[in-house]
Amino acid sequence: MSYERLWRKTRSPGTICDGVDGNRNFDFAWNEIGASSWQCDQTYAGHDPFSEVETQVIRDYTLANKDNIKLFLSIHSYGPLLLYPWGHINDEPENSEELNILGQLFKDAVYAVDGTNYTVGTTANVLYYAAGISVDWARAVAGINLSYTIELPGGGDSGFDPPPTRITPIVLETWEGFKALHGYIQDTFVN
Repeated sequence: MSYERLWRKTRSPGTICDGVDGNRNFDFAWNEIGASSWQCDQTYAGHDPFSEVETQVIRDYTLANKDNIKLFLSIHSYGPLLLYPWGHINDEPENSEELNILGQLFKDAVYAVDGTNYTVGTTANVLYYAAGISVDWARAVAGINLSYTIELPGGGDSGFDPPPTRITPIVLETWEGFKALHGYIQDTFVN
């Protein structure tokens, strides 16, 4: 499978090229560094923020429930990376210490399963600049302080297509990471 055959964007029709990068379509730092206004680019941010039905649904649900949401996760491939805001600048959010502590809990839980070693940090500092992304929006606009992108481990010809033998191990180790995140949320906000 070649990278050109993998589809990254939404399926909305364009005038020249189809689709929008759904993770560049949120209205915080929209279409700044790390996003494109050219619709044929993989990181095309759309003609407007929330131009895509997929991002509208996430926005509407999140805003309607923001007082009850303590953790926002956006799952991608490939990594293994656990990223938190910000994607458009090198600065860290005010609660970066807590984000790092919780990130280390996730990292340690995943590592204990099969030795997969995640890197934890901001999107801009660990991966690359990316503006208009969901976790930055969740943190800045919806007010969800614990917001992460999980970049699952890669594999296969393009990195995005792990062989079938790796799918179950990735699911099992990620589940342990989810349990660590849940435990922190339970201890911090419920007990």
